[in-house]
Parts: sequence; structure tokens; C-alpha cells
Amino acid sequence: MLENPKPPVAPVQPVTDDYFGIKVTDNYRYMENFKDEEVQKWVKAQAE
Repeated sequence: MLENPKPPVAPVQPVTDDYFGIKVTDNYRYMENFKDEEVQKWVKAQAE
């Protein structure tokens, strides 16, 4: 019987912005940069 493949885990790289005194953290903002080699590797692994 075949095992279910596990999806790749996206690394957490938090970025915090301050919007008028309210701090907002985005752990995956770096994933918006499709030119980043690490993001490309993750997307490719996700598709496999």
C-alpha cells in the first residue's frame, strides 16, 4: 500500500509591521517574492 506523501513545510520567517500603533506579524510574507530561490523550491516541492 502506498503511503500518503506529506506536503513540504513552509519555513516561518516573521515580518512585523506597525499600522498606527497596531503590530501585525506575517510569518509567510516572503512567499510573495516569487523571484526568491527558496520560494521557487518550495512551490516546486508542493507540486510534486
